[in-house]
Amino acid sequence: MKEGSWLFMSTYQFERRLDARVMISVVATGLLTFTGVCAETAMNVIFPTLMKEFNITTSTVQWVTTINLLMLAIIIPTSSWLKKCFRTRTLFGAAIFFFLAGTLLGMWSPSFLVLIIGRMLQGIGTGMAMPMMSNIILEQVPFKNTATIMGFATLTIALGPALGPAIGGLIVGIAGWRMIFACLLPFIIFAAIGGLTCIYQSSEIDKQPFDLKGFLMLAICFICLLVPLSNISHVGVTSPMIWVMLLLAVIFLVLFKKHCDKRETPLLNLTILRTPAFTFSLAALLLNQFFTLARGFMIPNFFQLTNGDSALLSGCIILPACLIGAISNPFSGRLYDHIGPKVPITLGFLLILFEVTLEMLFMCHVSAYVMMGIAIIFCLGQSLSTGNTTTFALRNLPATYTADGTAVINTLQQLFGAIGTAVASTVVSFGQAAHPEDLALGTQVGTQWSLYMIFVLAIVMFVCALKGLRSQTHSN
Repeated sequence: MKEGSWLFMSTYQFERRLDARVMISVVATGLLTFTGVCAETAMNVIFPTLMKEFNITTSTVQWVTTINLLMLAIIIPTSSWLKKCFRTRTLFGAAIFFFLAGTLLGMWSPSFLVLIIGRMLQGIGTGMAMPMMSNIILEQVPFKNTATIMGFATLTIALGPALGPAIGGLIVGIAGWRMIFACLLPFIIFAAIGGLTCIYQSSEIDKQPFDLKGFLMLAICFICLLVPLSNISHVGVTSPMIWVMLLLAVIFLVLFKKHCDKRETPLLNLTILRTPAFTFSLAALLLNQFFTLARGFMIPNFFQLTNGDSALLSGCIILPACLIGAISNPFSGRLYDHIGPKVPITLGFLLILFEVTLEMLFMCHVSAYVMMGIAIIFCLGQSLSTGNTTTFALRNLPATYTADGTAVINTLQQLFGAIGTAVASTVVSFGQAAHPEDLALGTQVGTQWSLYMIFVLAIVMFVCALKGLRSQTHSN
């Protein structure tokens, strides 16, 4: 047995092979996840269009993204239980069904409520598919190739932020925003064909009772957290509703933690947070996800509402950056496999911090074309850090906790992404409220405030990443 292979041992014996079937399985689950991310980022570009069509505010329209991320955060914690109780192919089929249903509702959506329901269903489908990709790689790919294949797999996801805004901006100007959902259908079909024919079972089925009580506690906690953060600009900081719901979020979080400590098979195994290398790496990933999604909201809206740029141009701002970052992802994984985690992770987060600093200083004063160049630095940093940090964090956990670690990472990433979008939209809304006579000026002020916040969080992110690397417990 090769050194380090104990990290992924299982009582269910199978042969790890890097064959066509495994690669198609990875691509299929990644493609469905990519489709979900693409839809999410495409929505950001059309916020001004939705605000006009449905006569809604900035704090309301952001729920198109927030509700999707909320569903991801609620569904992903069940991934470990689902993996143990159901065949992977069955779960993938269910993910396809929910995502397809949500897409069809989005195409129809005669009202904003129907659009929200469609986005909820898409979130359920994406939430079921997202952990599958990581689990297939960690369970079926040979140990020496895991980081490289993880890099190729995250390429499919990384392309979402690149193509989503550009596609959204192009389509909304030609055929209307509903056609964005229609463009997702070919990807859903290809993913369904590949996944349902090639995904096979690499772990044994172990039926366990579902932790309904823990699930409800966690769902209530997330809802009580996101609702006030999304509405604080509308109802005011002093509103009792805001503080009551935030207090309830804290209470249910504490109750959930105590509940999990008492169960042998908790919904989220929080004992893995006792591993410093995992916990610090997780913190870096969460902060990165927070301002990645916050930027995804701010950038296209700022250049449309302040500079008067078209939806297409604002959607294309991050296209070159994301394409370059996505293409470099596999090479970043290979770099990890060859020299270890320290150099790529440190350099990656350092580049992100540098880019965020440039945004804080210059974004509100430069053209969309200059911003295209600045954004390249951010995406290069992400390609070096995000996938490699995930691999590093999971490799510092014992084999029996790999699925639990994946569930915790994916759950909290989606939650922090939703919080990032909600907080950014709230801060921008405060800026707009401070200058009701001038929407462009208000948007600029609110965006600048958000950039100051992101800069501080980026510093904390970098420190957490370094702490994680210094806390390494296993050879990576």
